[in-house]
Formats: sequence, C-alpha cells, structure tokens
Amino acid sequence: MRQKVQSSVEECAREILDDVPLAMRTIRTQLRKNGAIEISIPQFRTLVFINRRSGASLSDAAEHMGLTLPSMSAMIDGLVSRNLVMRRTDSQDRRRMTLTQLNVAVRHCKGLGNQPSPTLAKSSKARLLLIVLLS
Repeated sequence: MRQKVQSSVEECAREILDDVPLAMRTIRTQLRKNGAIEISIPQFRTLVFINRRSGASLSDAAEHMGLTLPSMSAMIDGLVSRNLVMRRTDSQDRRRMTLTQLNVAVRHCKGLGNQPSPTLAKSSKARLLLIVLLS
C-alpha cells in the first residue's frame, strides 16, 4: 500500500512539473497580449493576491509568494512607483502596512486568468495548474 501511494505521489509530481512550463508560457502570452503595462509573473501574481485580499499586509503577500520581507518590499516599492499598488500604514497598528491595488492595475489584470487559451484548452491539468498559480 505504501509503495502504491509513493508511486502516485511521484507520478503527480512528474505531471505537475510537465505542465508548469505550459501554464507559465500561457500566463506570459496573456500578459503580453493584453499588456499596456509590462509586469513580471511574480508581480502579476502579487497584484492578483492584493486584488483578492485588499488590505493584506506586506507579510501576507510575502508569505503567499514565498519571498522574504525585504524581497517583497522591493517588489511592492516597484508596483507603488508605477501607481499599481497603494501602500498605507494601518490605522490601528502603525507597524503594519496594508496593500491595495489601484484601478489602473485592476483594469489591466482583470480576467487574464479567466481568458480561454487554445493551448490550455488541450490540457485540463494545465488549466487547473494555471488557476492554482494565480490564486
């Protein structure tokens, strides 16, 4: 039984690793196609996170992205300087910064993860992976 589970886990990992490049290529293509703004995949994922969790802290975003606080802070600084994100001091805790996506970012990123892609249509696993990557 244990060997069967191990084999299933390895097969699942192999399938994910096979489909990640396809999903990432699709995200990049969609960003370029719609892109009035030039942003990286990590920046896009951060914008999606902030859009879904408006008022999230820098720590929340860093944890979601798997980045250190200094790395996430640098990324947010770039998004703030491009007027895509607003960073505010929390009114109840001055040590906490809250993040809000600005309207220009919402317009450019809205629906990118939901648009049909002929490449992804061929692979339901890749479509599922795309949803996971963007959440």
